[in-house]
Amino acid sequence: MTYADVRMGHTGAIYKATNWNYVGEMKGSPAWIDPSMGKQVARKSTISRTNKEMLDLGYECIGVFGKHKFVMHLEANK
Repeated sequence: MTYADVRMGHTGAIYKATNWNYVGEMKGSPAWIDPSMGKQVARKSTISRTNKEMLDLGYECIGVFGKHKFVMHLEANK
């Protein structure tokens, strides 16, 4: 299983071209940045924070983005 990140502009073209099966777009989750550094921060890294905690820490939500999910079914050797 693999994902193509919509926020990064990925469509999964390479997975489609190599015969991965498209499952659909997964539910989106918020993307956060640290405005002082302009870098993305993870809400779930060493600890899981709520959206309110992220806002309280000064992080900025730049949107909610899903991911395209692909799977490849492998056959066992006989």
